[in-house]
Amino acid sequence: MSHAKSGLVRDPQFGFLKAESMPDRKSLLNLYEAEYYEAMQDHDRRFQESDDERMEREWQRRTFHKDIIDILVSLNSGTRVLDLGAGLGELVESFDESGFDAAGVELSKTAVYFAKGKNRNVMQGDIESFSAQSEQQQAWDAVLLLKVLEHTPNPSDILSAVLRLVKPGGLVVIQIPNDFSALQEMAEKTIEPKEWWVSLPHHLHYFNFETLRAFLEGRGLNIEYQYSDFPMELFLMMGDDYVSDPKVGPKLHAKRRSLEMALTDTIRQKMYTAFAEIGIGRSATIFARLPG
Repeated sequence: MSHAKSGLVRDPQFGFLKAESMPDRKSLLNLYEAEYYEAMQDHDRRFQESDDERMEREWQRRTFHKDIIDILVSLNSGTRVLDLGAGLGELVESFDESGFDAAGVELSKTAVYFAKGKNRNVMQGDIESFSAQSEQQQAWDAVLLLKVLEHTPNPSDILSAVLRLVKPGGLVVIQIPNDFSALQEMAEKTIEPKEWWVSLPHHLHYFNFETLRAFLEGRGLNIEYQYSDFPMELFLMMGDDYVSDPKVGPKLHAKRRSLEMALTDTIRQKMYTAFAEIGIGRSATIFARLPG
């Protein structure tokens, strides 16, 4: 696949794709601290109390949150868990309800204000500044970085900050959109526009299972587990074009939500573990362990 028209170049060491030109730090801070949640607040259902939003939260709690928690327990993670880029703190709350000692860090002041209003332990700040605090270094059994790495201008610096926080022998959990995957390449043949998943400047880096593994192993981490989720591209290949017609998207999301809630935990977790093995799924989640 050619990526020239997308404004992306390939990282020569690990093979992921990245923006050819990066925004400066001030611009990014303005985007995510001053604008991101504030711009969404009138439209983002996470700030609302509709029936659909209550169903959405219950789906997240019963599927994605439960799967992350179950995998960490199976890997003997320990109980002190930190979620970086915690958003509104829903996952932190799920961890607490499952007996973990959990906290979150989030850049957006609006998101942190909302989280604290729900009694969720979320602190305001950026990842690198938080990791520079001596009392936080090597203080956590597991650190999660979910759907964050793709937004950062320098993933290597962010990973260094994450590694400072984790105890020797602890776990790092990274989730990214599974982009430029084989399934996307197949789905791309059925629709226009091409490379619809490229979203500059919000997403600056584009990983998949293969390149994320290479990136983490290149920093000395041992891959313990891989996990996927529903491959939304299958809908495109079945004729449901949510790219060209955004009105289709919510209906397909509701179908995906219904499917996952109907499956037993065991079947869902086995299915998404198998999907990860062949590199498909809209997201890629990797659990990696520090030596020690």
